[in-house]
Amino acid sequence: MCERGLVYGRAPMSRIRAFLLLSALLTPLVLIAPAAPPAGASASKPRHVAMRFALTQRGDMYRMGGNGPDEWDCSGLVSAAYRHAGIALPRTVADIRASATTIPVARGKARWGHLVVWGTSHIELFVKASGGRVLTFGAHRSGTRVGYRWQSWGSARVERVAGAG
Repeated sequence: MCERGLVYGRAPMSRIRAFLLLSALLTPLVLIAPAAPPAGASASKPRHVAMRFALTQRGDMYRMGGNGPDEWDCSGLVSAAYRHAGIALPRTVADIRASATTIPVARGKARWGHLVVWGTSHIELFVKASGGRVLTFGAHRSGTRVGYRWQSWGSARVERVAGAG
């Protein structure tokens, strides 16, 4: 920057504009990144161990049939997370739903790491609910990265994995 305030031939960006630009870029990250577990989350409960494993995959790419370590589909991530916690789940959403390993839970009783399931085609991990919507963590669809997503409950069911706390 020279004494006239020019940077590479352009006028400098005002501090206010720079602040507003930076705020606009960072605000979505703050709003959708509740990485910390809820108070009372035990390191020994398998569903908490599974959730922590899944969170370490944040930013990996979605790929249909993906089983990791850098590409996942929805059920591949959930199965791997629970396997990491010592609980074997079937590989596909349909097989998870058909197995005796999950137990339905009322939406109001959903807890961090429970399963949120849409029919036999999609599954994610429960983070929290608010205002008739649910925040989930998982592998969403082609072209996206593993991460958090607010969405409508719609026809989703909540299930807990037997023996996972």
